[in-house]
Amino acid sequence: MTVSQDTALNLSAMYTCVSLIADAVAALPVDVVRTVGKVREPVPGPAWLSQPNPFDTAFDFWHKVMTSLLTDGNAIIRVSSGGDAMVSPRTRLGLSQAVWRLG
Repeated sequence: MTVSQDTALNLSAMYTCVSLIADAVAALPVDVVRTVGKVREPVPGPAWLSQPNPFDTAFDFWHKVMTSLLTDGNAIIRVSSGGDAMVSPRTRLGLSQAVWRLG
């Protein structure tokens, strides 16, 4: 029997566990801080932390990322090269399918 992400998530126990962990992580607050000496001071974070793209809320975005991490062992996040700073999770894209560009 071949087990894939889809077939595993059809099992209610697997789906519930993945959903519970992804829900918990996606609901965590995200703070950006800078450490100066021994003092941590809050700094404004990038806009994509609160609104990753026009299609997903921050919760939905991180939920997709966590689901991919838990079921595939990795998550690919595409960052657009334009000035809009949009990001989107590619949940069913394996490392072998990713195109890596440096520079």
